[in-house]
Amino acid sequence: QTIGEDTDHIMDLAEVGTSSDCTGDVQLMEIISALGYDVWLGATDAEVEGEWLWQKTGEQLSLSNNMWEVSDPSGGTSENCLEAGVFSAFHNRAYFNDISCSNTYNFVCQIFRKF
Repeated sequence: QTIGEDTDHIMDLAEVGTSSDCTGDVQLMEIISALGYDVWLGATDAEVEGEWLWQKTGEQLSLSNNMWEVSDPSGGTSENCLEAGVFSAFHNRAYFNDISCSNTYNFVCQIFRKF
């Protein structure tokens, strides 16, 4: 966020599958997988359990989105943040996973248009 302020842009955690998303969502998830790191993305269900919203745009992240790992979201009220994780059964692309917000991961940011 500080980099965005310093360059007169709006920067925040990346969003996938929204009107303001990163171009090439699948490619982004493939790059995350190739790097082998779990990373934070900008969605949460902290306000209403099971209702995943992208923090910057407020758009909903559908539970039927094919980017979710097969058994996720699964953490209930203890896992309210979204990470893109690398799962051993799926080597070609990272998948969404709900996880505790207290974990430490790298993150992916994006530049948002100013309205």
